[in-house]
Amino acid sequence: MNRNATWIVVGFLFVFSLSVFGEGTVPESPKNVKEKQEIPDTQIDALIDKLESKDELERDKALEELKKIGEPAVKRVISYGLKTKYHPAVVTRLIEFLGDIHTKESADQLKRFLKSSIAEVVVAAMDAVQKHGDEQMINQEILPLLNSENDMVRNKA
Repeated sequence: MNRNATWIVVGFLFVFSLSVFGEGTVPESPKNVKEKQEIPDTQIDALIDKLESKDELERDKALEELKKIGEPAVKRVISYGLKTKYHPAVVTRLIEFLGDIHTKESADQLKRFLKSSIAEVVVAAMDAVQKHGDEQMINQEILPLLNSENDMVRNKA
């Protein structure tokens, strides 16, 4: 094949690849696609409800799915999950979720749970605040818990 024919073939393949794969488009990462999708409240609520399951595997899977949804689920976790779920095991899982999602709303909720009268909830909130890595919140909210009357809370602080 001569040199001109080679360039014609290369050009054809280039144009063909653009028509098939698009001009310079890069597929979006699943994280970006998930953020742009509107997740129905009913889907988030169903995952929150599964956190009450007797099946540990189902609870773990529901929590992982909430984490995959990420920030779009924060408002619903706060408005539905934390207002209707009272069992400490469920609340601590919701707090764990908030610890993984770094938003102002999640930080505000974590501050609130640091003042809970339930030791397990306070400990979960301390872990979540540490995940956030907010030094100011740690100094202002967690260090005072060193004086807690509850051994479990004091030892964790």
